[in-house]
Amino acid sequence: NEKAYGLVSMVDKNFYYLSLIELETQKNLISGKCLSIDQSPDFNGSGGAYVYDNKNLYLSIGIPVFFGDDKIDMLAQDKRSIYGKILRIKKEKLFPNIEYQIYTVGHRNPQGLAKIGKDMFSTEHGPQGGDELNIIIENMNYEWPYRSLGTRYGDGKSYKSDKIIDNFKSPIYSFIPSIAPSSLTLCPENIKLFYSQNICLLSLSLRAQSLYIFLIDKEKNNLVNYEQIKIGKRLRHFGLDYNGNLFYDNNSFYVISDELEILKINFKSFR
Repeated sequence: NEKAYGLVSMVDKNFYYLSLIELETQKNLISGKCLSIDQSPDFNGSGGAYVYDNKNLYLSIGIPVFFGDDKIDMLAQDKRSIYGKILRIKKEKLFPNIEYQIYTVGHRNPQGLAKIGKDMFSTEHGPQGGDELNIIIENMNYEWPYRSLGTRYGDGKSYKSDKIIDNFKSPIYSFIPSIAPSSLTLCPENIKLFYSQNICLLSLSLRAQSLYIFLIDKEKNNLVNYEQIKIGKRLRHFGLDYNGNLFYDNNSFYVISDELEILKINFKSFR
């Protein structure tokens, strides 16, 4: 509807919260629980990935904490909270009165989302180690903070709980050590055609400073292979079109680094 929206961190006195706003009017459409400054909220864990289908917008919202606060972490399992969730929002109900559903729960910091046909995938930051590639299925629980292959910052203890979790879903793959995955999208056409027998996804990373190509079996939805292409910069976002798809021309696509550079990338002689 030609309006612009943003997922932003907000402050009210000594309390912080995350809000989806309509940028021109700064109207709050969805707001998360207010967190005290004493809890040291860290909104680098805000998620913020999105994809569309014909009727809906899917939006990932992470847990705003870095080193670990059990009360904040547990908001990922609280269905009264938007933190640690992927939301499904009806596009025609974005404004003025938003309608949304909790699509999945139990996420830590899902920064990448990609949708191909009926399948949706996510890349997610684990704690110290344990970054994840997930297939996203409605009503599933992705187990944070009960389980992760990563460890706690500081003492290195594991995240292993005996709690029985309904509808839990383990990752397709977990990266140890961490790569710090950021954005996720479908591969450019020339790569996608080369790997036509598999689902082909392209991911950015911060810590590993690389592009990743993920090949996923179409039938079993398991990871067949991944290829790391070292760039040497912290890679944050893909350039997207108005529909949230990878923008490319002549097989070139665009990436924004944490140095605020726009990189133009082209696999000219791929394979």
